[in-house]
Amino acid sequence: MFQYACGRFLSEIKHTDLQLDVKSFQDKSSNPDLTYRDYQLRIFNIDEKLASEKDVQSFIKPKSFLKKIIFKIRQKSRGKIIATDSNYDLNILDKESDIYLDGYFQNEKYFIGIKDILSKEFSLKDRLNASYSEMQNQISICNSVSIHIRRGDYVNNSVTNNYHGVCGLDYYKKAMSVIAEKVTEPRFFIFSDDVNWVRENLKSQWPLTFVSGGKSFEDLFLMSQCKHNIIANSSFSWWAGWLNKYPEKIVVGPLKWFNDPKINAGFNLPEKWIRV
Repeated sequence: MFQYACGRFLSEIKHTDLQLDVKSFQDKSSNPDLTYRDYQLRIFNIDEKLASEKDVQSFIKPKSFLKKIIFKIRQKSRGKIIATDSNYDLNILDKESDIYLDGYFQNEKYFIGIKDILSKEFSLKDRLNASYSEMQNQISICNSVSIHIRRGDYVNNSVTNNYHGVCGLDYYKKAMSVIAEKVTEPRFFIFSDDVNWVRENLKSQWPLTFVSGGKSFEDLFLMSQCKHNIIANSSFSWWAGWLNKYPEKIVVGPLKWFNDPKINAGFNLPEKWIRV
């Protein structure tokens, strides 16, 4: 979603085509240390144009996973590749040739200028299942707060754990207290890839509702429908907070996003979000 958003912004201001290179989603054996995901952007209302093999080869043979996006400007020079991390690089806005973007672009500055467009495009094409539709009704009638607790590969994969780490229970307790100081009678809705662990370990003086049984994009949508959000060090819940349209929303995120201090220092949460 970060990669699409960055490319979509460039395509908008340059008035040109955006093409997506999704080939890496088809090859899930190149690196056993990675947690592979399926390509799912087409569940959103985006204007999807997939790059052909010929288009990709005209730039470079892609090697990295989940980092491919083509921004195609119909001019003569080609083959420029730009790789960035969460540090904002203004230089990509100055490129006037066909370029292949390779990076994560995890900073809202890359696309904040088209927030209205992205809010519409990152909406679901299909309706929620019946149980999630009822959950959406519950979320709408209370001071709802989503809590995303990501475990899965953050806990079970040693490489991923060493790189990302995991937000501990102390973080969530502090974040819940921050919300409770600002919100009357908050009701917390729990989203996790390990709901049973959370049931056993997260204790609260406030009402908890555990959400499970849906697809990942349904979880993302429901989190974005909550009035407030407590996110994990995960782009999944980052987007839920960013797509939340409640005008007085409070989003709480972790100070520590990565284990590596050098990488962590470069990660930027939106300015109005609270860091704990």
